[in-house]
Amino acid sequence: MHWHKKTTTLLIFGGLYYFLAKISLFFFTSSSNTLWLLWLPTGLGPYLYYRYGSRVLISIFFSCLFIHYETTFNYEKNLQLLNILLNSIAETFLVFLSGTAACYFLSKGIEKPKQLFMAFIIGCFLPASIYAVLMSLGVHLLNSNHPETLDFIPTAISYGLSSILGVLLIIPLLVSITRWESESEGITLSWLVSTIVILTIILTSFCVVNWIIFLTIPASIFLVYGSKSFFSYASVFCSISLYIAIAIDLHSVESLNKEWFFILSFSISSSFSVIALTLQKRILKNESTLRKEWQNRANHDALTGLMNRSAIVDCLQGHIENFEETNIPLSISMIDIDHFKDVNDNFGHAAGDLVLQQLSHRINSMTRKTDVLGRLGGEEFLLLLPGANSETAKRVLLNLNKSIGSNPFFLSESDQYITFSAGIAEASYGCSVKSLLEEADKNLYYAKRTGRNRVSLSNEHQLNDEQ
Repeated sequence: MHWHKKTTTLLIFGGLYYFLAKISLFFFTSSSNTLWLLWLPTGLGPYLYYRYGSRVLISIFFSCLFIHYETTFNYEKNLQLLNILLNSIAETFLVFLSGTAACYFLSKGIEKPKQLFMAFIIGCFLPASIYAVLMSLGVHLLNSNHPETLDFIPTAISYGLSSILGVLLIIPLLVSITRWESESEGITLSWLVSTIVILTIILTSFCVVNWIIFLTIPASIFLVYGSKSFFSYASVFCSISLYIAIAIDLHSVESLNKEWFFILSFSISSSFSVIALTLQKRILKNESTLRKEWQNRANHDALTGLMNRSAIVDCLQGHIENFEETNIPLSISMIDIDHFKDVNDNFGHAAGDLVLQQLSHRINSMTRKTDVLGRLGGEEFLLLLPGANSETAKRVLLNLNKSIGSNPFFLSESDQYITFSAGIAEASYGCSVKSLLEEADKNLYYAKRTGRNRVSLSNEHQLNDEQ
């Protein structure tokens, strides 16, 4: 059963490789010879090696034998077999070299332009160069009896560029599938319009003037920044494939002339530009995410998730300024958990942390979305109540006090009742953050001094035993 499954897997790999080769031969190969402008298998092979290991080399080698056997004919039998073998070895060796580089760079992650450049040189350019030389040697062997037809260097360059293009189009497209969940973008209007514009420019370049094709490069910027990387790479793959197919099938571009190398150079430049732009987009997004995380950590209490002292004080300053401009009432309440030290001493600091978390959650769930709760430190909290005068704030705090005091906290397999004391202060013209906090703290001190589990209002200092 194991061998059956392994054989099936190898056949699938070989079939996929053979299928892409047939597509390349049908759409992207010159009719005058067996040179191609785009060789897609050189992108699939290294990715299969990266995902499934060296076992794919067997499938790829035999697929190459079949492919090159079908494309090599009208030559002496011995030369033909030697050429088929040499081409198959060259292509399998490219997959091995490029796949090994893919295992190294993709496993570590390409997160910097320098890493992208090194991945291109080691994983794409060098393997493609070796492959191009070996393939050109095969052509040299087949045409050894006709030296006047030999053009070794242009042939090698053509083989190298077409294989590089295959790697640039296929590997990023397949790798981007693994980032599908981590990228929040979908199909956007920007991506759709950019794709249509690029395809239109490609078609126009054949009907009007060829230099207009360079306008696809600025269009690709909106393509990259408007969608998931998968959609960007898919658009580039389709656009370049269409461009090359039209050039060969409709305009009959001849092998190894200036237009042939122009198409290859432009296609590689465009593909690499999109890859670089996509990487830069990912770098900027990661930096933005990290910046938000650090900002969140700097402004929020790690235990409760509430604003920390610095952030809640800044928030209070903003609300005071709004009060001065709009005359909309503003009240604050300083809240302190009663006998919190006893909780830590009797149940442990973990239980104390749980009380802080649960109390924060209960207060937030019972107040308005416009109200802001922050932790000043220890067991002390600050609640901002925009739009509420002192009397309204008092009613809110009494309701909170009653609800929290009558619903136990579950600590160490037992129910414990927790209460709090609160001091309220209302903003007035000319007040400052310091004066408002001092007034609330003075009223909190009065509530605790007169028995705790109370709410004290500015200038009132009455006991509020309404429970």
